[in-house]
Amino acid sequence: MIDLIELEHRIKKGNIENCYALCGLDEDQIKDNIKLIVNKVVDESFRDFNYLQFDGASVDSEALINACETLPFMSDKKVVVVYRANFLEDGKSKKGSKSSKAQEDFDGEEDIDDASAPRVEVEEDKSPKDKVYKAVSEYINDMPPHCILIMYYVFQSKRDKASSKIQRLGKKACVVNGGKPRRDTIEKRAKALFDERGKDIGAIELKLFCQEIEDKLNMMTNEVEKLCSYTEGRKITKEDIRLMMPPETDNDIFDLVDALADKNIQKAIDILNELTFKGEKIPVILRMVERQFNLLFNVKLGVEGGKSKEVLASQLGLHPFVCGKMIEQSRKFSLSKLKKAIEFCLDSEETLKSATVNANIEMELLIINTITN
Repeated sequence: MIDLIELEHRIKKGNIENCYALCGLDEDQIKDNIKLIVNKVVDESFRDFNYLQFDGASVDSEALINACETLPFMSDKKVVVVYRANFLEDGKSKKGSKSSKAQEDFDGEEDIDDASAPRVEVEEDKSPKDKVYKAVSEYINDMPPHCILIMYYVFQSKRDKASSKIQRLGKKACVVNGGKPRRDTIEKRAKALFDERGKDIGAIELKLFCQEIEDKLNMMTNEVEKLCSYTEGRKITKEDIRLMMPPETDNDIFDLVDALADKNIQKAIDILNELTFKGEKIPVILRMVERQFNLLFNVKLGVEGGKSKEVLASQLGLHPFVCGKMIEQSRKFSLSKLKKAIEFCLDSEETLKSATVNANIEMELLIINTITN
C-alpha cells in the first residue's frame, strides 16, 4: 500500500499500473491523481471514447466488466473509473447492536476494525455491494492489458482507515491510502517542490511548513508557490510561514461551509464533531461559520458587481489566494441562500444566549436548516 504522494511520483515517472484501488479523505486530491493518469495514457482527441466513468453507488458489475473488456479506440489504453465505489467500504453496523438509519444503509455488513481480530463467518453475497466487490475482485486477476481500472471511495472522517476490503486487493491492484502519510514523506515532497522552484528553505522552516500543511496536503503545491512568491529574493522565515498559512480551524470552517454547499449533512456534522473534539467551543464555531457566510455574501456581491479578486481582497482584508478560494466557494451559493444562512446563524446565536439548550444539538439544527431551506 502506498500514499498519494508516492502515487503522484510514480505516475510522473511513467510507472502506470493496470488497476488502482484508492481511499482517502480528500476527494479532490484523489481526482487530481486520476487526471494525471488519464493525461498520461489517453489522447485528448479520443478521450470521449477511451475514458469512462461509473457511479460506485449504482454500478453494475457486468456493465463495468464489459467496459473494461471493450478495446480502446485508436489508442493503446483506455481508463475506466468507478468514483465513490462504496462496495470497497467495510460495513458499519454490528450484529446485536443498535444502529442508526445511516448505518442500516450499509446492508448489515460486518465491521472489521482490526485485520488481526477473529473473523465472523457471514453469508456470502448477502448484499448488492458484496456481489459487486466479489465480481470485480475476481475479474482483476485477469485484467486485459489495454485497460486501466481505477476505483476509489472517500473517508467520512479523519479517523477513518483503509477498509479490510481494499487491503485484500493489495496483491491484485495498486492500493493507495489517501490518509495522512509519514512526516518524513511529507518533508521530502515539500523539499522537492521548493527545489523545483530554486528556493532554499532551512531544515527548521521546512519542518514547521510540513507541520502546518500535513492536514491539507492537496494545498501543498499552492502553499509552496505562495511562499516562494511572497519571499522572492530572500530566505523563507518561520514568520513568513505562520503569516501565509491559514490556521487549521479556518480550513475546518471552510470545509464545513463547503459541506453545507454540497448538501452533505453527514460530512458537515463530522467536521463539527472534529472541531469540538479538538476543544473548540460551539459559540466560537458558530461565530466563525457566521463570519464565513458574511464574507461569502460580500465576495459574491462584489463579483456580481464586476469587482476583481485583487479589489475584493483589498476591500475585505483577505490575502489574494484566500480571496480566490472564497470566490470559488461563493459560486456554490445564491445571494438569497447566503442571506438565509446568516439569518439562521443569528437565530442560533440568540437561542444559545437566551435559552438553556444543548449547544451541539442547536448547531446540528443549524446545519440541517441551512441545507434544507
